[in-house]
Amino acid sequence: TTNAMSHLRQHNRRISSKIPLGYDLATDGITLTPNQTEQAAIARIVERRAGGMTLGAVARSMVAEGVATKQGGQWTPKTVLAILRRQEKLAA
Repeated sequence: TTNAMSHLRQHNRRISSKIPLGYDLATDGITLTPNQTEQAAIARIVERRAGGMTLGAVARSMVAEGVATKQGGQWTPKTVLAILRRQEKLAA
C-alpha cells in the first residue's frame, strides 16, 4: 500500500478526497496539476523550516502574509507539519 501510494504521488495522481496544497484537480478528476501560487507558499514553508523556524512560527508567518490554506482553515503547526511530511514523501 505504501509503495502504491508513493507511486501515485510521484505521478501526480489523486490518492484521497482532499486535494493537497500546491495542486489543483485536472478535469479528468484523477490528475493533480501544480498550482504555482500554492507551490510558492510550500517553498517558503520548506525554506523557513530549514532556516530553523519552529512549526508554530512558520504557521504564524503564513497567517501574517495572508496565505490561505487549501481548505480555508487556520494555519497551525500541525498543518505545516503535514505539508512538510508530504514534501518529504514526494522527495523519496
